[in-house]
Order: sequence, then structure tokens, then C-alpha cells
Amino acid sequence: GQAIEKMEVKDTYSPLVEYNGVHKWYAKTDILLKNGQKIAKGTDLTKFVNQTVDHKTRTVVYSFSSAFLNSISDNSEFQATGYMQVKQLDYGTVKNTFTEIINGVERNSNTVTVVTPDKPKTPDKPQTPPETPKTPEKPQTPPTPTPTPVVPTTPKQPVTPQVTLPSTGEVTNDGAALVGLAFAATALSMLGFKKRKEEE
Repeated sequence: GQAIEKMEVKDTYSPLVEYNGVHKWYAKTDILLKNGQKIAKGTDLTKFVNQTVDHKTRTVVYSFSSAFLNSISDNSEFQATGYMQVKQLDYGTVKNTFTEIINGVERNSNTVTVVTPDKPKTPDKPQTPPETPKTPEKPQTPPTPTPTPVVPTTPKQPVTPQVTLPSTGEVTNDGAALVGLAFAATALSMLGFKKRKEEE
């Protein structure tokens, strides 16, 4: 098969969002390496991905390192899913289409749409007549507490937190939503890639 020499994902993000540079990439399939090792499906591949961000044009390019691409067996399937974390600046619909570039051949993705509904309007407070305060009842004397012996327990191992990406529409304290825009970079076995290229 033909080797993947260059693989990039280019995205121009919406003016309704602000990109903070946080991105994650995961193996969508098992990936076989030339040295006989296997990268399991679901493995974090972010360390193999470089990004170039241009905030003026609102464009980001993610590129897999050539050392990583060169280590993949020519007979291996390679698919990766990427996420960019963005803060939604305003309510509305964000449409996102990215371009996948494999060995110089560009292909547009399907469009991912994230809808953040408008802020719900707060209803006017109904006018209620002021109530006459009631005389408080005499408080009862609480019963004397009985001490309970504390049995020491073996401390549990601390749980390592799992890294999770924001779910679509997660709202922060300032009311802005954090959304994860997903990419599915797919370079199927290069035999399949070569066939697609010839058919076009």
C-alpha cells in the first residue's frame, strides 16, 4: 500500500465561538506499527498532533507528526477522532465543516451542527400582598446526643481522574457554553485511499 506521508485537518471555526487551543485526538481503530507493536483503539494520540492557530482568520490546522505517520505499517488501517474545545460566545447555531488533507488530497467532512438555544426569559415576579408575620412557636429542647464510637477504616487508594472532554452545551459560570467540535480523520488502508483517488 501507499504510505501516509502527510495528514492534516484544517478547520475554520465560527465567530460565535472562541478557541482556547485545547484539543484531543484518539485512535478510532487499532493501528499496527512497522515494528510489530499495536496502538489500541481509544488510545490518546494528542502527543503526535501539532497545531497551528491563526486567531485572525479563525483557522486551525492539526498535523500528525511525520515520525508518527512513518511508524504506521503500510497495511494498517488508520482512523483518528479529534476534538477541539471552544467556548460559545453567543447563543445560536454553530456549523462546523473541516477539511482533511492526506498526502495533499483534500476532502471535506460532513457538517457538525451545535445549537445553543436562546437564554430563557425570566418571568415577571407576581405581585403578592405582604403576609403578617406569625408569632414563632417556642423551640423544643433538642435531645442530648449520644457519642458514637468511630471505627478507623483503611484509606482507599486515590482515584485518578479521567480526562473528559466537554459535552456539547456544557454551561460555564459566566453563562457561555463549552462545546466540543468533533473531527473524524480517516485514512483507511492506503489501498482504499489509492482506489478513491483513482476513481475521482
